[in-house]
Amino acid sequence: MAVSVADRVCDKIKGKGHCVYKDRWFSIPMIFDHLWGCKTKAVGTVMSDRKEMPKQAYSVKLKKGEKISCQQDHLLAIKWKDIHDVFFLTTAYEDVLVDAPLSRGAHHKIKPAAALDYNKYKNWCGQIRPHAVTLFI
Repeated sequence: MAVSVADRVCDKIKGKGHCVYKDRWFSIPMIFDHLWGCKTKAVGTVMSDRKEMPKQAYSVKLKKGEKISCQQDHLLAIKWKDIHDVFFLTTAYEDVLVDAPLSRGAHHKIKPAAALDYNKYKNWCGQIRPHAVTLFI
């Protein structure tokens, strides 16, 4: 059922090289695999207890700023410790850490590339932009 909902929502953008940003309710490996097959990339936060998520890797305790990841073919699962543990799935990014822009006197911060762009695009709900489409359901 979840794949059919994602299929209907993303129908007009599939195969056009866009990237869909999803919240944790519609981020499951099965949907990301389906979108990849339709030539559409995806990034999203995910609940750690979802089926098909790497349980062993996610059980590791991390210190702030650390990350651990697992990759299977095109699908990358990331656990990153910011203030809390944050879990991502992505088919659009590689497993790299990038410098985050400083804001409001914040200290230097390094984040996974998927986290940086997810935070950038998550607020554009439903707005279609070339190669970055945010569809929150």
